[in-house]
Amino acid sequence: GRILNANPKVLIEEGEGFSTEFKETLRYDTRKGEISKEMEKMVVKTIVGFLNADGGTLIIGVNDDAKITGLDNDYKTLPKKNRDGFENHINMLVKTMIGLSFSKYVNVRFERIEDKDICLVIVREGHKPAYLISGDKKEDFYVRVGNSTQPYSMSETSEYIKTHWGN
Repeated sequence: GRILNANPKVLIEEGEGFSTEFKETLRYDTRKGEISKEMEKMVVKTIVGFLNADGGTLIIGVNDDAKITGLDNDYKTLPKKNRDGFENHINMLVKTMIGLSFSKYVNVRFERIEDKDICLVIVREGHKPAYLISGDKKEDFYVRVGNSTQPYSMSETSEYIKTHWGN
């Protein structure tokens, strides 16, 4: 579909919307100068939101103002300090925090813009509801609504599942 072939420069120029979200980093908190599990969770939350809606593209290495920040800060935090290590880490987060069966809907690719790496996480709509699984085995349901990712209550979730997947 359109999303898979989208030109990253065009996506960035168009800005955030229903099917596009920017994140400056995957796990590096630029303010605190350290790794942040909370940031990782925000990334996974966005992936869950896209899986539960109509898919979308998450671009990492671009801030909210559509400025290219690159992935160097994230690379430094990884055992393999390159694209490969970065992709491995995203795949691991998807497996552990969403589930192995959703991996096939999440495609990672890299682009070099303004001499910086950015990562495109291209998410297709999932075959069944996706939940964000936190450390305490708590499951949270998120859906992309407009240009943000919203948490749903249990009743909203069951209603949404009925209408979206029709079972």
